[in-house]
Amino acid sequence: MKVGVVGLGHVGIVTACFLAKIGHEVTAYDINNRKIELLNQGIPLIHESGVKSILNSDSVQLKFTNNLEIINSQEIIILTSDYKNKIDGTVDLNQFYSYVDAIKKVARHNLVLLIKARVPLGTTKMISKYLNRDSLIKFDVSYQSELLSEGAALDDIKHQTRLVIGTSSMLSHTKIVQLYEYYYKNNIFIYFTTPEVAEMENHALMNYLTVKLSFFNELAMTCNIAGIDGRDVIRALNTQIESSKNHFCIGFGQREFPSLRAMNSFMQNKTKLMQSLVTAVEINNKIPNFIANLILNKFSNDLSSTIIGVVGLAPNNKNIDLNTLHSYSLIKMLLKNNAKIIACDPVAEESFKEQVGHLKNVKYTSDIRNLLKQVDCIVLLHFNKEFESLKEDELCKLMKNEPIIFDTGDYLDAKKYKNLKYFSLSGPNEEYIYEDYNSSIL
Repeated sequence: MKVGVVGLGHVGIVTACFLAKIGHEVTAYDINNRKIELLNQGIPLIHESGVKSILNSDSVQLKFTNNLEIINSQEIIILTSDYKNKIDGTVDLNQFYSYVDAIKKVARHNLVLLIKARVPLGTTKMISKYLNRDSLIKFDVSYQSELLSEGAALDDIKHQTRLVIGTSSMLSHTKIVQLYEYYYKNNIFIYFTTPEVAEMENHALMNYLTVKLSFFNELAMTCNIAGIDGRDVIRALNTQIESSKNHFCIGFGQREFPSLRAMNSFMQNKTKLMQSLVTAVEINNKIPNFIANLILNKFSNDLSSTIIGVVGLAPNNKNIDLNTLHSYSLIKMLLKNNAKIIACDPVAEESFKEQVGHLKNVKYTSDIRNLLKQVDCIVLLHFNKEFESLKEDELCKLMKNEPIIFDTGDYLDAKKYKNLKYFSLSGPNEEYIYEDYNSSIL
């Protein structure tokens, strides 16, 4: 099937690679000439496992262009966009709408258009009306709800457990069934509904995950205060409830969830946000302060001679929003208490620095081993490959004093780090002592 992908942000690149990998003939468009040049050279531009190999494979039909006329030779067009945050926390979809304008101008015949982007409620219907107004060409517009994890998006898109797609005609339904024949062959369920329902489902899913994560974050902090290991509590919970992926993590985990202002933008201020969502964001916003207090307590409320290594500045290297970036909040608190910071995040460093500007007493390094030699403790905010490559004995040898780690997201298997002073968001606030318990009843 000939497929056009318009918009080569994170979602667009992953989508184009996946569709080419499963056998479609894909032509992808973006207005950025330099981006097109690099992608055609096999340079992925994003940090996603598997993307580079697809870009450099001779067995897939995938090309990139800055000529939007290609849409006229495709059987279906997929419009993607990574929304950007404005300074005030609301969302900026100007690039997305500019692509819609461009498509209307260059279209020469009827087109089937599938939107794969997080957009405000009612966008699919609005775009359909706009494209079909005063036009002899018919635009059939559908919407696909999707939520991908940064760094594992290609794997997510390949192994989805369900898809929700909103269509408004039998033509678009037929084309999408043909597009996603791969999912049918692999017994992956596709739920077809209206575009309005699919849009709302996308927001509801994002909001549900925010609420769910806030519950486990609050549970972790409560266990910490009570001197109970929250990891064991969550493991026990996982024997009673369906999901085995319940976890806690500073902020919103390895996804970047939008701020309340962004959520209001998506809702077009048509309806009041659910109180559970407002409460969830408020809970998650308390976490940087909680972590800062853990560090202060460990160093007797005096950080004036303390160098703190921060590992992981953001869940990804794009669309960094200071309204929701809890690493920034934590770093500011530590600096206020006279700490010195060395941060390590080769992927997100440049985007982070662009957003926050110059911060006094903050240095950056891409070498995790160099960081370890200089710091008094490590705060693990977002797990990365640099830290994962370290073994416990190497970590202990490199750190200048006793090795201390504050693990904000239960990233580490504590039993592999027996010789560290290990502190977790979930507690207890003491060196972690691992014991093998026989849980069977004798």
